[in-house]
This record gives sequence, C-alpha cells and structure tokens, in this order.
Amino acid sequence: MAVANPRIEFTEQISETRRKIKDRFKKSHEALIARENNLLSHVDNLESEYNHKMKLRKEISESLRNVKSSAVENLKANELTNTREQVVTLLDSKLTELTAETDSSIEFEWNNQFETDIEQLGSIKLNSQTNISPIHTFPPQVKLVVPDYKAKQLPTAYCCKNSDKKAPGELNCPRGIAIHYQTGNIYIADHYNNCVQVFSCNGDYLFMFSEKMNKPIGICISQNKVFVIQYHGHCINKYELEGKLIKSVGSKGNGEAQFSFLYGLDVSDRNSNVYVCESNNKRVQILTQELKFHSMLGISMFNHPRDVKVTRDRVLVLDDSDPCMFVFNSDHVLTNRLITKGDGKQTNNPCCFDIDRYYNIIMSDYSNHCVYIFNQEGEQIHKFGKEGEGIGEFINPLGIALDNTGHIIVIQLQSTSNTDKQTKTEDTREHSIKIEKLRDKILELEGKENEIRESLASTQLHTSRLLSPQEYTKLKQSPPNILPIQDQLRLFVYESNKILNIELENSKQTSDNYLREIETVKLENLSFKMEIQHLNQDNTKLQGELNESISCVESLRDQIKTGNHRLETYDQLVEERNCIRQDLEHSRRNLAHLEVDLKSRTDECRGITDEVITLRQTNSLLSQDKSYLSKHNTELGIRCEGLEDRLRGSDREVIELREARELLYDKFIHVRESFKSEFEKKLEEEVSSLRDRTENEINRLRGTTREMHEREISSERGAREGAVLDREQGRKELAELQSRHESILSEYRQLQMSTDSRVGQLEQELRITRFELEKTQLLQEEYLLNLKQSQVEVDKLRKKLDLSTQEFYAKDSEYAQYRAQLEARNAELAERLRFYDNLDKDMDQAVIDAAQIDNEEESKRVLGILGLYDTTVSRKGARALRQSAHLARQVLKLEKEKGELQHSFNEMEKKLASVTDRLIQAQENSELSKQPNSYLTDLLRSRDNELKECRIKVKNLSEHVEALTNECEQLKKSRSSLAQDLQRILKKREEIDSVKESVSALRESARIAMEQLGPDPKPVVFVNASNHKN
Repeated sequence: MAVANPRIEFTEQISETRRKIKDRFKKSHEALIARENNLLSHVDNLESEYNHKMKLRKEISESLRNVKSSAVENLKANELTNTREQVVTLLDSKLTELTAETDSSIEFEWNNQFETDIEQLGSIKLNSQTNISPIHTFPPQVKLVVPDYKAKQLPTAYCCKNSDKKAPGELNCPRGIAIHYQTGNIYIADHYNNCVQVFSCNGDYLFMFSEKMNKPIGICISQNKVFVIQYHGHCINKYELEGKLIKSVGSKGNGEAQFSFLYGLDVSDRNSNVYVCESNNKRVQILTQELKFHSMLGISMFNHPRDVKVTRDRVLVLDDSDPCMFVFNSDHVLTNRLITKGDGKQTNNPCCFDIDRYYNIIMSDYSNHCVYIFNQEGEQIHKFGKEGEGIGEFINPLGIALDNTGHIIVIQLQSTSNTDKQTKTEDTREHSIKIEKLRDKILELEGKENEIRESLASTQLHTSRLLSPQEYTKLKQSPPNILPIQDQLRLFVYESNKILNIELENSKQTSDNYLREIETVKLENLSFKMEIQHLNQDNTKLQGELNESISCVESLRDQIKTGNHRLETYDQLVEERNCIRQDLEHSRRNLAHLEVDLKSRTDECRGITDEVITLRQTNSLLSQDKSYLSKHNTELGIRCEGLEDRLRGSDREVIELREARELLYDKFIHVRESFKSEFEKKLEEEVSSLRDRTENEINRLRGTTREMHEREISSERGAREGAVLDREQGRKELAELQSRHESILSEYRQLQMSTDSRVGQLEQELRITRFELEKTQLLQEEYLLNLKQSQVEVDKLRKKLDLSTQEFYAKDSEYAQYRAQLEARNAELAERLRFYDNLDKDMDQAVIDAAQIDNEEESKRVLGILGLYDTTVSRKGARALRQSAHLARQVLKLEKEKGELQHSFNEMEKKLASVTDRLIQAQENSELSKQPNSYLTDLLRSRDNELKECRIKVKNLSEHVEALTNECEQLKKSRSSLAQDLQRILKKREEIDSVKESVSALRESARIAMEQLGPDPKPVVFVNASNHKN
C-alpha cells in the first residue's frame, strides 16, 4: 500500500489558507473604506442640517427677546399692569416650549446652543447681605465663558472691596488662575491679599493657603502639585493641593535659579519641566520638577516676556512690549513668530493666554477688554467681549483658564456691577434649575459620545472590516463556541452599527419634525407682532390724553403763581442790588492793582533799554571776533578738503574689500555645494550597496530552500513508487500461491516496519527543514532591523548636517558684523590719531619757530599768524604757550651745550683710548723687562695719576649727561601739559560758538524790543571796551 505524504498536504493547506486570508482582507478593507466614506458624508449632511436648525432657532429666540423687551417697556410707561402680566406670561411660556422642544435635537459633540438659553436667563446678582446660597457662586472678578464664546458673570454672595484686609472669598486684584482637572477646584493667586484662594467648581469658597507670600502673580497645577511665582519675592514655591509648602527656590539676580520680577509659568506634560518668564532679565528659565536649574530659553530675544504655555511639541512665549508670540519646537529652536499687535483683528495689550484641546490660542486683552481666539498659524478665528459690566463684557481681563468641560474662565481687575440692585425671585430660581438640567444633559451626551468613540476605536483596532448581510447570516447560523474572537467582534460591530443606523434615521425624522414646528413658531411670532402693534397704537392714544392733562395742570399752576409774584420778587431784587454794589467795589480794587502793575512794568522797560545799550557794545566786540574766526574757518576748510580726499581713498579701499569678501563668499558657497553633493552621492551609493547585498542574500536563501524542497520531494516520490511496486508483487504472490500465505504475511510485516521507519526519518527531516526555515526568517528580520537602524542613522546624520550648516551661517554673520564694527572703530580711531598727530606737529613747529626767534614780540607775531596766540585765547593758554616757547628756547640752548659736551666727551674718549693703548704697551714692556727699574716705576706712577684724573673727568661728564636727560624728561612732561592746554583751548572755542549763538538770539530780541520802544532819542558812543561814556 502507498502512504500519503503529510508534509505536502500541510503546505498545500497553508497556501490555501493564506490565499483566503488575503482575499478576505482585501474585500474587508475595500468595504471598510466605502463604509467610512458613506458615514463621513452622512455626518456632514447631518451637521449641515443641524447648523441650519440652530440658525433658525437663534433668529426665533432673538425675535422673541426683542418682542418681550419692547412689550415690557411700553407697558411700564403706560402702567398697564394687567396687560403686561398677560403678555409676559405668554412670552415666558413660548420660550419654555421652545427650549423644551429643541433640547432633544442636540446629539453632537459641541452643544453650543444650550448656552444661548443660559444667556437669555441673564446673570443672577445678589445683595451681599442676603443669606441665600446661590448656584455657581464666584467672586465678581471671575467670569465664566461657555463653549460658544458668550460670556456671563455667575452669581456671587461676595463682593470685591479692593481693600488690604483679607477675608474668605474676597479678592483684591487677582492675577493668576489654575484649575485642577480631577476635582474641578479653581486656584486663584490674589495679588494684593498675598495669598492663594481656592473655590469649588460651583464657585463655593473652600480654603486659602496659610503660607505668607509677596505679591503672587502666577499659578499652575501639575501632577497634584501647585506651583506659585511671587512678583516681589523673586521666587517660585511648590505646594501640595491642600496648601502645604514643599519647596521654595529663587532670589533676585540674573544667574542660574535666580529671578527678577516673574510674570508667567507653565509645566510641561512631556517631561514635567517648569517654564518661568522673567521680565527684567528678558528670558525664560527652565527648571526640573524638583525646582533645579535645567536650561534657559530666548536669551537676547525677548523684550518683556509675559506668559508661557507648553504643549507636546511646542513652547509658546507671549511678549507684550511689541505684542507677538514666539513659537519654539520641542528642542527649543525658534520656528515661528506670530505678530498680534493692532486695534482691529490683533491685540493691543495682551496679558495672558491658554491653549484648548484643538491647539487654538485663547488670549485676553487688557486694554481692549475682550478675548481673542487664534489658530496655530496666528490667524484670528473669533473675538468676543467689550468694556462693561454686563453679559459678555469685561473690565481689564488679567487671567484666563480652561476647565475640563471646555468652559473659559476669565478673571478681571475690578467689577463695577452693583450687586445691591435686584434680589432673587421665583423666576430666577426656575431659570437656574433649567440651567442645571441643561448642563446635566450636556454632560450625559458628552459621556455617551466618549463611550461611543472608545467603542469605535476598540472595534477598529480588533476588526479590520464590517460584515455584509450575507456573511452576517452565515456567521449567525454557526454556533458561538466554534467562532473565533474576531468573527464574534464583527458580529457585535454589525449589530451595534444596525442600531446606530436606526437611531440616525430616527434623528432625521425628528429633525424634519422640528423644522415643521419651527415654521409654526414663526407664524405664531408674526401673530404676536401684530398684537404688539395694536398695543402700541393704544399706547400712543393714551400718551396723547396724558400730555393734554399735564398741560392743563401746568396752566392752572401758572395762574396761581401770578397772584403772589410781587411779594416773592421783592427779596430777589434786594439781593441783586447788594450783589451789584459788591461787584463795583471789587472792580475798583482791581483797578488799583492794575495801576501798580503798570508802574512796575514801566520800570522794567527802562531796565531793558539799559540792557539793549550794553548788548550793542558787546555786538561790536563780537563782530571783531567773527572776522578773526572766519579767517580761521577758511584754514580749517582747506584742511577738511584734504581729509575728505583721504576719506574718498579709504571708501575706495572699503569697496574693494567688499568685492573681495563677496568673491570669497561665492567660493565658499561653491565649495559647500560640492561637498554636499559628494556627501549625498556617497550616501546614495552606500544605501544602494546595502540594498543590493540584502536582496542578494534573500535570493540566495530562497534558492537554497527551493533546492531542499525539490530534493525531499523527489526522494519521497521514489520511495512511494517502490512501495507501490512491492504492493503489486504481494498481490500477485497472494493470487498465485495461497499456500505460502504465512511467509508472504511475514514479508509484508517486514515491509510495513521498514516503511514506518522511513516515515519517521522523513518526519525528522521535515522538522529539521522547519527549523532551518525559522532560522532564515530570523536572519531576514535581523537584516530588516539593521536596514531600519541604518536609515535612522542616515536621518540623524542629515539633521546634524543641517544644524551644523545653520550654526556656520549664524557664526559667519556674527563674524561679519563684528568685523564691520571693528573696521568702523579702527577708522574712527585712525582719523582721530591723524588729527592729533597733525595738531601736535603744528604746535611743535610753531613753538620751535617762536623759540628760534630771540625777540618776544616777533615770536608773539609768529604765533598770532599761525592762529595759536590771540586775545580770544584764555590767559592760562597764553601763559602755557609762553612757557612752552621759553622751555623750547632752553631746550635749544641745552641741545647746543649738549652738542659741545658730546664733542668734548668724544675727544676725551679718544684721549682715554690712546692712554689705554699706552698702558697696554707699558704692561707688555714691563712683562718683557722682568727686572724692576726705578725709571719705569716713576713713569707708571705718573701714568696712573693721569688715569685717575681722566676717570674723575669721565664721572663728572656722565653726571652732567644724566642731568641733561632729566631736563629732557621734564621738557617732555611740559610738552604733554601743553597738549592738554591746547585741547582745553579747542573746547573753549566750541563754548565761544555757543556764546555767539546766544548773542545773536539776544540781538534779535533787542531789535524787537527797540522796534516796540521806537527810535533812541540819545545815541550812545563808545570810546573803548574798558571805559565808555553815554
């Protein structure tokens, strides 16, 4: 008998199952995509229908409000109490019917239109003396804004008194707000009360932090820890939720973990780092959760950072000096700068901001008394609020926060609302109950939506497609124990989808019904308008009758008053007479005062004439100064022309340097691009080589596996054919020889044993091949992992290259700026140095020329010609010039003496050299003649004496030279003092120019005064500047 190969059957089954799975997956994927598209289109249609309904509902509610307000005003004016009560009750009933009918139609995520009903009900204001506990009580600086961005101030039993006293629930300039999302408690930093107060989500006061603070200005909550910054304390504190202090860090300064006038803070959800804004240091410090220094952000970038907020991938910093928003990525690299300054669609004085779950920026504006909403690109989406104390109005909003339900809570500086005007009535209680019901419905609907979304997400993870009706019937007929988990989940999703489709159809029908009801309400609204018009006509008639009666009453009163007119007017006439007499006396006194003022003014005019005479005298002197300074100005003009020529040459050199720099920059760009292209080519070659290697290895592994499979299959086929032949032979032997049945049976059993052993061997070989297959799969996975790692490393290298290029460009620009500054500074210093060198040379030449002339008058004349000695120069300067000329003469004399002494010194040196030569010769002779001789000793003694005298003369000459060097140093010092005096003289020339300007102004004033006074009767003649006669 032939035995079937189980390995072949197993492989065929696996291939068939794989094909089926692939086909099912493709079909399910296509069906799922089609289903999603249908659902999206259906949802869009529903949303458009819903928006249309909401618009109609808004129009109806606004028209009803207008009708109600006009009717109430008209009825108040006419005091028609009965009709007013009837109309008001009718309108209230219609409003309640509308709200009850439309509440059931809201089934989407954003239930914005519920809040229009809340706004209709208005804000509930309580007297501070009442004992009624209102719903949602907040301090009057706190306003709540609902998701459709319409603000309302919630009721409160506490009033802000703006006092220094600290009482529970009373706020004095709140500056920071934070919300604990788990409990819903609101933490407010009270600036002037130096504390943090905590309120519940309903506005009830809970407790305040016992720790003393120094002007808290910002607050933030993260991981059940409260972080508070102090404006005057220059520190940051970390508290428990109950107000227990954990840690306090910071002092005034500009170092690490030192602060200067903090403003805003936020905590990162990604790494729990604390970001703090400093206004004076113009930076943002980053601390760890343990309040240890981590890093700094935006150094030399901000002017006045006001607030900071951190998301998963961005850091946003608000700067209010030139209102703008700096956007950094997670690596603290600046990516964008959003400009928000202006009066129209931009902010004017932004104070703080927050970010909602759609990453929109919600910002409060202190000056415009409103709240702006921007998208991620800085484009304005919405704006609400204005200055005032009513609904949707703010007064200097300072802080803003978002709670877990999407409501916006705004804190403002002060509130001028008068809480003692109205009390709580039964109508307000009913409206507050309705508000609570509506909010409960909103929360329920949101919870349902979240549950549906979670279930959809879980089903999308586990199920890859939706079932068709045929597949659903097939799976439903099969028993649940046999079905796998995936099919069971598909059944569940199909059933839930059916229910949702039915609910959607029902919602369509209900929406159609609501549209019909809205049309009926419109018709009723028109009928109400007609009734109100009739009431207005009756009102006008009644007002006409009332005006006629009032005119009759006034005429009667006038007739009564005319009878007693004389008696009443007598006292008035007496009073008027007394007033006229008092005015006469007052005018006489004023006349006397004016005469005294006239006399004093005439005396002042005489003094002014005397001053004019003196000014004329000074004018003549100044004209002489002008002639001299004009000459000097021409000389300076000639020098300036020479300097301008030099400047032009320097400008040409600068232009040449710029061209050379541009050429170098072009070369640098060319080299950089060449390096970049080479690097990219190398990367592409390496990646291509890696891909070729992996493909070759995968092909090699596939070839080896195929060969192994073919060998095994051929061997198994041969064994099978041999077994078939043995079986046929056995049958023939059985037919031919029945007698040898037992022997054939034994042979058959032996053959069966051999086949069993062969099957066992084949099974072992199959296991080995499976193990090898698993090995190849693992190797393939390892190669894939290596490929992914190499791709990641390539991306990292690319990022590093981009960063290095950015740093290079930044350093290059900084170097160019620094180089330009140094060149400009060098040019200025070189010009100053040239000017001072020329001035020193001119002064030295002038002093030397004057010193070479023996006659003092001629030296003065020389200095006067050069413009360095004149009557306009101060006495000290003239004295210094004389001293310098005198010292120069002495220096010339000393130089002459020095030359003579040097000549004599050189001669003495020559003599000394000759004497030393003789002495050397004598020593040599003495050495040659070893025997002593009296004649030679006498000669040597005389020579020694001469040498001593020469040495004494040399000492005297060296002392004389030292004295001359000291005199030269003194002369240098005097020369430096002369240069300082010359600088002072030049400064005094500038003062003379200012005096000239003042004199010209005085001349004009004197000329105007002379024109007013007329011609001078007695002209004045001056003889000298020192003594003059009138």
